[in-house]
Amino acid sequence: MHSRIAVLLFGVVCILSPSVQAQTLETMPCNNDITTNPSTQRGGRYITAQGALNVLFIYLQFPDNNYAPSNPNWPQGQSPSYMNATVDEIWSATPTPGGFTDYFNQMSFNTLRATGRAVSVITPHSRSWYLQNLWTAGAIHREVIETLDVTMDFSQLDHWRFNSEYNLTNSADGVVDMILMMWRDVASDLPNWEAVQSALDLRPGGYADLGGGAEFLVDNGARSIQMGYAGYGSGVTNIFGRNSGLDAWTIWWTARHEFGHWLLGGNEYHTQLGTWGILGGFGSPGGCVNSFERERLAWMNFNTIDDISTTRTISNVTLPDFISTGIAYRIKVPGGGADEWYLLENHQRVSIFDIPDLNVPTAKGLFVLGQGSGTGNSVGVISAQGRFAWTVPYQLPNIYGSNPPNLPVFQRGNSNRVNGYNKRQYVPWTWQGVPQAPAAIHYHLNFITGALHQAPPTIFTGDGQDQFDIDYNTVFTPASNPSTDIHGNANKIGFEIISMMNGVCTMNIHINTAESASPSKPQDLRVDVQNNSNPRLMWSAALEPDVNPNGSILIERRFKPQSSPWEDWIQVGAPSGDATDWTDPGVIYAMLDVGEMLQYRIRAQDTQELTSVYSDAVTIEGSFTFTKPITVDEIPTDFALHSSYPNPFNPSTTIKYDLPEAAHVSLVVYDVLGRKVTELLNGSEEAGYHSATWNAGSVASGVYFARFTATDANGTIKLNKVNKLLLTK
Repeated sequence: MHSRIAVLLFGVVCILSPSVQAQTLETMPCNNDITTNPSTQRGGRYITAQGALNVLFIYLQFPDNNYAPSNPNWPQGQSPSYMNATVDEIWSATPTPGGFTDYFNQMSFNTLRATGRAVSVITPHSRSWYLQNLWTAGAIHREVIETLDVTMDFSQLDHWRFNSEYNLTNSADGVVDMILMMWRDVASDLPNWEAVQSALDLRPGGYADLGGGAEFLVDNGARSIQMGYAGYGSGVTNIFGRNSGLDAWTIWWTARHEFGHWLLGGNEYHTQLGTWGILGGFGSPGGCVNSFERERLAWMNFNTIDDISTTRTISNVTLPDFISTGIAYRIKVPGGGADEWYLLENHQRVSIFDIPDLNVPTAKGLFVLGQGSGTGNSVGVISAQGRFAWTVPYQLPNIYGSNPPNLPVFQRGNSNRVNGYNKRQYVPWTWQGVPQAPAAIHYHLNFITGALHQAPPTIFTGDGQDQFDIDYNTVFTPASNPSTDIHGNANKIGFEIISMMNGVCTMNIHINTAESASPSKPQDLRVDVQNNSNPRLMWSAALEPDVNPNGSILIERRFKPQSSPWEDWIQVGAPSGDATDWTDPGVIYAMLDVGEMLQYRIRAQDTQELTSVYSDAVTIEGSFTFTKPITVDEIPTDFALHSSYPNPFNPSTTIKYDLPEAAHVSLVVYDVLGRKVTELLNGSEEAGYHSATWNAGSVASGVYFARFTATDANGTIKLNKVNKLLLTK
């Protein structure tokens, strides 16, 4: 299993009651529609989340362990190569990059100033000796710490008093605050490694205590080491080795995770599959803090929209990068529980810790998390790709081990906007008529081609299609996939991204006004071809009432000749908005391997002439004959000028127009003072669907107007219309 996944399997099981005390931090200015309350800030649960904290890292190994002896990250019998970069001894605002101090500086905005030191220890006895004498983790850790006590002053680690949950005092209490035991390996060099780990009670991954046992004294009896968890312990245990690579990133990530249980709580605070967080669980793509955790630790305030009954559109809401600014939004889920929210985080990956997508480093944009009801801590990614029905046609051997012996191969079906599952979730499945426990998707079949994809990499750690952005998916509404209306509530919410400029996401948030947003991205486009026939496109019905039935589905295709680049996209059809299939009368397909390809995409247009982003494209290979002239089905019925896309834009936007008959067309761009900027069109055009592109790279940001005029052969003006354009650089 991928090392960044495997090390996060285990935490501590502990069900605890939250306090209701909250703290307040400054946040960005908000209008009356957006508040910074209600707040669920708590601060640190069992250890401080504010102020200075000194910790001790102990890198441990058995003298007779022979796992990966020449590993360059941590050679056998030596200290890790990165040990001195683990944590800074003296706090500063510019710490060692990637280390413990740097992580908490960035996540807490310098609120938690974590410092300390790291030491390397080979245990006083061999692994065989500990096994023969029935020693377990707690006793071994005590022996190691007592050995260090000969030369170490533990008073440097005693600065905080635990009074009760979320109530800590910055004063010494005679109990060491935090030691992080970092095991190089336990038994990966042995064939019975699982049994040996169990006998030593050094479980894979880690846990949020020092292994249990009675407390003991250090510093000549001046202070104690407590072995447990939840306010009466002094540290955590982290175990590496098998499949981990022993690299700094994996090891420090796991250390932060186990320490995170002291900040937040037990296993109920693990994030869901494929979701980042200090307590990122199995399948987490990265360990950066999520907004639920950050607000709960009093490191930020949410911008909250909890009034979802008052009809309004909140325009031009801006979200800069979440990790560097701490600005995030939460919107109440209509019909959901008291703790059910949509969390909006803009990830631009300016921090080395910001990894919302493990497999696609360029994946940036607005990520939506769903915070569940109940304890208010179930946080998971809502993929912008959507929710779908899934089936399992067959199974394949487990590539990670023998338990279970096989893994399901998932086949994605059509959209299921409300009740389906996205690829970053555990997906329920049935095998031979028997329901199975939900599983992560390790094997899956391509929706279009049926090709097999298998891990690594796993799609639940990201595949570049989970973020909302200006190109891939801009709309999250009741009609979109995924849908915001998961409870069938009378109140409806949503948002539409209108620009993503210089890393800042600008959007309109719709409270019972989602019909004024652009249509959502068309779903499930596929193509059926038979030899010597016309390609037939099929897709799922649009759900917006101003698309279905009175809008349109705009169909485009492009062609790639043999050994040549793709030609430009052209619009070839515009069936009514209630259509779910269309046969291309202008192409005949032949099943011949001549190196030609044809591609289709569609977008929806509503009665306001607002258009959706394009669907995912579908491609067919073979030989293609293009029939001429244009058939009646390909000729528009009316003169029309469509909204430019994108708009706002930088630096190019495309303006599409329809001509039901041949006409003379003019398209001129003016600035706000009425001065001519450029002439894009001035000439005759045949009937059909057309477009013109304006590249505004040489002009300044601002508002512009594009005037389109179409005149028939008799000199009669058939259409004279102006579009407003917004250039943002």
